[in-house]
Amino acid sequence: MLSVISIRVYDGNGRPMGEFQTGVDAVQLWLSGLEKVDDALVSARPLVDPDEQNANYDWDLWVKPSEVVEDLERTQR
Repeated sequence: MLSVISIRVYDGNGRPMGEFQTGVDAVQLWLSGLEKVDDALVSARPLVDPDEQNANYDWDLWVKPSEVVEDLERTQR
């Protein structure tokens, strides 16, 4: 099983921006903390800067939780 996952990312207007690679464990932890998993855009900061160490974080980077689940399932096949 892979330990890195590529997740699809968007800008704040919902335009595709490509993919971002992060750890499977981080994604699973992030998903477990969500109230709901749907197609709504959610900030990718918890995946990009989980400890919020970057005080100047201003990336316009968003994810759709439902797609993150799909990406995770695809990785685990």
